[in-house]
Formats: sequence, structure tokens, C-alpha cells
Amino acid sequence: MKWFLSLLFIVNLSHAQNNNIGEAITGLLKKTGFIDFMSDKGECPETFEHLPEQDAQALISRAFELRVKSKYCESGRYFYELRRQWPVKEYHKMAWKELVNSYVLADDLIAAINEGNDFMAFFVGTPDVEDVHLVLLNAVYMKMMAAGTEKSQEWTEYALGISKQQTSDNPYLKNLSFKDYMDKYPNSPNLKVIEDMMRHARNNHAEYHLKIGNYYATRMMPDATFPNYPAAIGRYAMVLRWGPIVSVYNQAMFSTVDVLYKMSAIIESNAISEDKLKEWLQIDPNRDKKAVDRKAILEGIKGQIAELQKKMNSETITQDIWIQKTRLLIEEKQK
Repeated sequence: MKWFLSLLFIVNLSHAQNNNIGEAITGLLKKTGFIDFMSDKGECPETFEHLPEQDAQALISRAFELRVKSKYCESGRYFYELRRQWPVKEYHKMAWKELVNSYVLADDLIAAINEGNDFMAFFVGTPDVEDVHLVLLNAVYMKMMAAGTEKSQEWTEYALGISKQQTSDNPYLKNLSFKDYMDKYPNSPNLKVIEDMMRHARNNHAEYHLKIGNYYATRMMPDATFPNYPAAIGRYAMVLRWGPIVSVYNQAMFSTVDVLYKMSAIIESNAISEDKLKEWLQIDPNRDKKAVDRKAILEGIKGQIAELQKKMNSETITQDIWIQKTRLLIEEKQK
């Protein structure tokens, strides 16, 4: 029967080795007879008008006919009706799984995530939950890739499990984390796919904060004659937390050293007043009326530079090469 296609999709997905996960998923869907899921984009209706009561096999046949014709939302409508009209175990679970798949194919990823979460809660402890969880993570991944590194990192943070909203008492958002999947299914044959997705997510997160850091490091602050170096350091630190596993780690490390040197030069000079220095370092003058201890700050910066230089000297790529590359990157951003 055609509804086994979704199972075939899950099985084949575990063998995907392509670094471009989006292309791998697309290729697998095509192999199973689906039209490219990136076509027929758009949100499906939130509610459907109920169909007349009919035989379960008629609903299943019509649902797959519509899917082959790329009518994914309408196909989902028939799977929804199958679930509603035939709430017996044999049809109920299959209809729900295929409803999730239909929403993914229609690129209505929010609906797919909502239905996937509900399915996982309803059928907790059954083998089908892992299958739906994987489809749900595919939807999260596609949301993340659609945003890229230029927009909000909301979906990237969900995928990495680092969103502040992902608390222990919120299973809905916890299900969106790749790590949560890996913890639940440590022996899953799909771990390689999830690990590749996670690698993309980490790089996405790091690249985003590197770009923001470079922005702060090169743009003059309002009413100031120098950039917002402290804010740049904060963004670079978010990259460095990942360590060498992210592709832009070295760039962030050398950019940090570069900016720390520039910060120390400004703090040492008389070019910045006490009030402006407090504002620059985000010190509330009403709460802390004492003068800024420039010497202590400079000592702290010196220690940070020394620590980073130790790490840089342990790298196979020399410091001069990476500083040159970093400055070229910053100059490119200024054009």
C-alpha cells in the first residue's frame, strides 16, 4: 500500500550521508515517489470542512492520490478525516503520522510541529514516536535553514536546545532539540543524520554571532568616535563557547584579540572621559559612582589576550594568517 512510503522515507533517511541535509531529504522524498516538497509552499487552512462519512480505504486512496498530485494540504485533510471518522488503532495512528508528513510536504512546518508533538504525547512509548520525532526535527531544521544566519536565531536555538524557553517542564519545546532526540534514542540508526543537522545548527549559531560581533567592531557608536568593542567581545564569546567544533572558531578568536588590543588602547588614552567610559562599558553611573579602575580593566584584558594567544599558538594555522583573514572579512563587511 502507498502509505508505506512514509516508512520507507524514514528508513532511507537514516542512510543519508549528504552534508546538505536539505538536499538529502529532498532526494529521498523523490525516490519514494513524492514530488519535491519545496513546491506548493504555503500554510494549510487551520480548519477543514468535514467530509461525508465514508469507507476508510476510500479516504486512504484519495489522500495518496492528492499527494501524488502535489495537493498536500488537501491530502492532509483526508488523513485528518480518516483519523476523525475511524478512531480505531489501525487507522488512527497511520492517519496521524501521514497528516504530519502532509504538512511537511506542504511546507506548513508549524502545523507539522504541532501535530508531531501531539502525536508523540498521545502515543508515547511506541516505536512510531521515534519516526514522527525525526520528521518533526526535519521540520525544525528546515525552519532554521530558511532563517539562515541573517535573521532571528529562534529556530537554531530550539534545535540546539539552548533557548531560554526550553525549560524542563515544557516538553513541546524540548522535543525540538536534536540533543533531546539523541538522549531518547541513543541507539537510533538515524544518529548520523541528527549529528549532521546539529553541526549545521552550531555553525549557523556561531556565524550569526560572529557577523553581529564584526558589526559592533566596525561601526561607530552614536555620539562616539569609536565602535562598541565591549558588545563585539560579548558576541565573539558566544562563538568561542562552542570551541573548535564550529567553523568560525579561529576567526572569532583572532577577532577577539584584535578588539581587545583596540579596547586597551582606548582605555589607556585620555580620549575618553569617565562618563563616556562608563557608558561604553555599560556601567550604571547611578549605582556605581566610583571612578572606573582603568588599571584593573587593563590587567584583565591583558590576561584575556594571554589566554587566547596560548590557544592560538597551539593551532596549526599561524596567528598572522588568521588576523589577516579576519581583517579582510571586516573590510569586506564595510564595503
